[in-house]
Amino acid sequence: MSEDLESGQTKYFKLTSDIDMQDLDWTPANNEAPYDKAIDFDGNGKVLSNFSCNVASMPSLLGVLNGSVRNVTFKGAEVGKSNVGYVGIIAGGVDKDQTAGTISNVTIDGCKVVGKQLTGAIVGNAGKTTFTDCVVRNSTITATGSGIGGICGFSTAEVTFDNCSVSFDAGKGIAASKYIGGIIGRATAG
Repeated sequence: MSEDLESGQTKYFKLTSDIDMQDLDWTPANNEAPYDKAIDFDGNGKVLSNFSCNVASMPSLLGVLNGSVRNVTFKGAEVGKSNVGYVGIIAGGVDKDQTAGTISNVTIDGCKVVGKQLTGAIVGNAGKTTFTDCVVRNSTITATGSGIGGICGFSTAEVTFDNCSVSFDAGKGIAASKYIGGIIGRATAG
């Protein structure tokens, strides 16, 4: 994906089948400044299983989301490291000044997300983001620092949640030192 992205342009991706990403350590598609590479990702109702990303900068599918992600389920994903911030399965961040994100019909099921701070199952740090019909279930989100949430860890701009839910089975859940929430850990604006 990262090879197809271009500054100032929107690139479109659509899954046509389920993908098992076992034994593949992913590098985020848009994790270098100025984050102006726009992405429209349609999961087409498919499943990405065993997704793994453990890089040192914004471990996630996209790095920084500038665009939209929809209609995809992640099962058994493992993302992040205990000494890294800005961690989420879809994006480490959505930059409040330069980009906007839309995330809809995304399911996170049986996943493990680990970070230092600004860590969420879907997005670590959100700015100008709309979450619609997002579900997080049976997953574990842990961090050594603060700003940890079931969907989003931290928000620095207006975020909207519409018909979203987070639920945990026994032995799963959220753990951090402070600013912890089922949907969002901490919101400082909007």
